[in-house]
Amino acid sequence: MNMSSSFPVACLLILFFSSTHASLEGSNLQAISESEAAAIVKAQEEVKQARKAAIREDIESAVVSKEFVHQKGPHQVILRRVHRPAFSISIDTEATETSSKATENSEAVTLLPLSVEDYRWEMISFSAYRYDDLYAEITWREQGSSVSYTLWTNIPLRFLPVINSFEADGVHYDYFGFVYEISREIEEERAETWSSQGHEYESRWKAPPVELSATEPEYVVVAEDPTAVPDKLFEQMDAIFGYYLENQADLEIAHENMEKLSKARAAYREANPPDPTEESVTIFWPIKNSRYLKDVK
Repeated sequence: MNMSSSFPVACLLILFFSSTHASLEGSNLQAISESEAAAIVKAQEEVKQARKAAIREDIESAVVSKEFVHQKGPHQVILRRVHRPAFSISIDTEATETSSKATENSEAVTLLPLSVEDYRWEMISFSAYRYDDLYAEITWREQGSSVSYTLWTNIPLRFLPVINSFEADGVHYDYFGFVYEISREIEEERAETWSSQGHEYESRWKAPPVELSATEPEYVVVAEDPTAVPDKLFEQMDAIFGYYLENQADLEIAHENMEKLSKARAAYREANPPDPTEESVTIFWPIKNSRYLKDVK
């Protein structure tokens, strides 16, 4: 652990080894084109509409004893009290077959007792600001503690998803972390706009308080007392940075695929807006206790 003469920081250079972290290699992750994204979204929406039609047909078959209609502009909300329905909602055939096969195969599976010592699970929670594609500022908190620590890294984490899980060094990690982007160009434009209107704008752009390596991946923990920084921070950050660097290519593909699908979904919904006059139907029936449904008399 090195100390800087001008800043009270704890520094740690990270060297990553492929044998110690989980990898997405062999996941067959492929980049999709915009036309493929559009086709995927179209197929998903068609399946959704087919299921919706099947469910509506089942709802319409229920025997109605009372109906309440609420009009909200051109949209109707209908509440129907029905006898206990005899219908069964349509479900995905493929999913059913998969579930059945899993049930059949489960008879041949022998479950071995798992000792608590054989399984380690940890949750990583943090927030980060990515300054263009240059570096990132991370706020880390240990579970159950209100004390936070600030890290600076030359790994921008551009393609890190909000939620994910991975394994490293025999530990299963689940993490939840938002990475917010701050653009220097946008901040300068905002400052100029505010200034032209006679206001002062406080830029969110920051520079690291220490010099980060230009060649090796590293992060710096900023702390008044470096000896107080918990070992858990270094363990978790080593794990997540190792995971990110090893799988950055696949994470980039997944990130770009998600953006293409999101764009395609927005375009599909713009071209196929929902009918504002279509009613929403909710059915309900009374129960006499929490275990058995009874017919309405």
